[in-house]
Amino acid sequence: MNLAGRREYREVADQLREKLIRRMIEAGEGEPEIKRARFYP
Repeated sequence: MNLAGRREYREVADQLREKLIRRMIEAGEGEPEIKRARFYP
C-alpha cells in the first residue's frame, strides 16, 4: 500500500524524498523533480 499520500505519513514521505534526491545526485544524476503525492483519505 502506498502511504505517501496519507497526511499522517507526510513527514516520513518528505524525508524519504529528500534522501532519494541526495542519493541520485551523489550517483552523478541531475537533481530530479519529484512531486509530492496527493492526499487521499
